[in-house]
Amino acid sequence: MGVNKWAMSWVVAVGAVALTACGGSSKSGNAELRVIHAATNAPAVNLNVNDDAFDAVQGLEYGQATSRLMVRPAVYGVSVDGVLPGGDVTEVVAPVNLNLRRNEITSVVAIGLIGASGAVEFAPEVIVTPKANVGANETRVQVVHASAAAEQALSGGVSVYVTAPGASLTAGEALTTFNLRETAGPVVVPSGDYRIRIAPGGSTTPVFDSGRITLPGGADLMVLAVDSTGPGSPVKLLVSTGDADSDFFILDRNAPAEIRAVHAASGVGAAEVFASSGSLGISNAEVIDAFGYTESEDLADLTPADDYELRINADGGGAMGAPIVVPDVSLSAATYYTVLASGDLDDASLTAIAAVDDRRSVATEARIRAIH
Repeated sequence: MGVNKWAMSWVVAVGAVALTACGGSSKSGNAELRVIHAATNAPAVNLNVNDDAFDAVQGLEYGQATSRLMVRPAVYGVSVDGVLPGGDVTEVVAPVNLNLRRNEITSVVAIGLIGASGAVEFAPEVIVTPKANVGANETRVQVVHASAAAEQALSGGVSVYVTAPGASLTAGEALTTFNLRETAGPVVVPSGDYRIRIAPGGSTTPVFDSGRITLPGGADLMVLAVDSTGPGSPVKLLVSTGDADSDFFILDRNAPAEIRAVHAASGVGAAEVFASSGSLGISNAEVIDAFGYTESEDLADLTPADDYELRINADGGGAMGAPIVVPDVSLSAATYYTVLASGDLDDASLTAIAAVDDRRSVATEARIRAIH
């Protein structure tokens, strides 16, 4: 599917984007709108209303949601710009007249993959939820299946379990079993500590485990299972609180980090790599036995920690006395990294360069990383 068709689908779906924002506190007679970007390979988007840029939806990236925007029920002209590489934008659809109803929260969620077909084809989903007052000791939760990766891997759907933190899983006790674009709830539960696990439909073997989380009192949450673009579980949870500044992700508690080690030190010959971490009880463990100049090796399934030390030496040289030492390396969960050894043996330029990788594929662009 080309970008123009994608953008037109977005505009048609946001029939509720009636966007003249109201100031002040929430009032029962107003409507509310939320826009959520959950299409993994789609670029950022800008929203225009009545030929003017709508500030709340400019450069909305994958994995972002707007606040719940209070608006006056009315009809407005809405258009969409796709954000192209370099920051250029292009109007892909002229304004169309769209409407938003009072006393409802309309969430427009971009789901699927540009260029795909079948179950994971890109198509925005409009989710209409009645407004409600949530008690101080309660939490309202609505769950949305927005992960194309999970749908591709588990065409039979996924089962979502919401339990006490220490509870075991029992078949038949799932909150819901659903497929891409489907929702569960909203339901109101007592605020407190819970654990969310996602398993293949009907199974009790999780592919995602939140660990202990806290549902705060008075919160009205939309929890979306979206694609993880890092190592580990294919999904993560995007929690839309209604306030974009307070939104957050919940990662799989077992999500690892992963390093791509690149040998670019021309005079070193074959090299070996060692890792240490006091918090993990690891001391100079050899993680790469030997790799040659211009070669790369992936170090997968690394336990996240903030006190790694990496040592790089010529093959057979051992960890002690290694000419390249990289201290205080922090590895976060579900994150890719590149560590590049560069320079020449016995040269002051011999060093390692570390960088965080964004390996998400975007249908409208190509990415090149240059490291000097």
